[in-house]
Amino acid sequence: MITIIHGDSVSQSREYFFKIKEAFKNLSSLEGQSIAKEDLVNFFSGGNLFYEEKNLSIENLFSKNKSGKNLDQLVAVLIDNEKKSNIILWEEKEISQKNLNLLPKAQVHIFKIPKLIFNFLDSIKTGNGKNIIIIFHKLLENTPVEIILFMMVRQLRSLIAVTSVDRSNNIEEIQKIAPWQREKLQRQAAFFDNEKLITLYNKLYSIDLSVKTGALPVPLVTAIDFLLIDI
Repeated sequence: MITIIHGDSVSQSREYFFKIKEAFKNLSSLEGQSIAKEDLVNFFSGGNLFYEEKNLSIENLFSKNKSGKNLDQLVAVLIDNEKKSNIILWEEKEISQKNLNLLPKAQVHIFKIPKLIFNFLDSIKTGNGKNIIIIFHKLLENTPVEIILFMMVRQLRSLIAVTSVDRSNNIEEIQKIAPWQREKLQRQAAFFDNEKLITLYNKLYSIDLSVKTGALPVPLVTAIDFLLIDI
């Protein structure tokens, strides 16, 4: 059986990926970026003294391989072995329907970031604290607070980056965005002075670090509420 896990909510898809992997004691792993047809053929044809099943996980098979002969060959090997093996494919982003159609019998699990979160991120502007908090708590109804925090950190980092050529050259999210997206970030960043943006980012980073180390003195939702009030 082939299972595909993908979507733009990377933290959720990654968590689900690890849970599935834990179910298999004899699970091998390969990286999609460096995988070759021979790697798969050798894996599935190799002997195993302890287990009959040949279970495999592959990360970013589609994300790191463009459509073409190589990808078609890799998919063909997976299809040849899907009845006798458990194959888990995790992708770091949402993959196209065209690629999903290459594995028609696969079980597909998609994890998407709610559209409301982008409205929330766009609403982060000075003088908009009350409205931001209303959207924040609406978002909490269906979105883990940890994901919201992650997206806030990324948004603030992007806002700082678009105001500095040096920073924008070093941040992957900024390098990949379209011109209209950069202009949108620049318009939002104009609501702040640079010092305010950096202060907000440092506060968010401190909250994120405190959560990871277990040192946050208040619930995470409360900490974010306090931060949003100060915007």
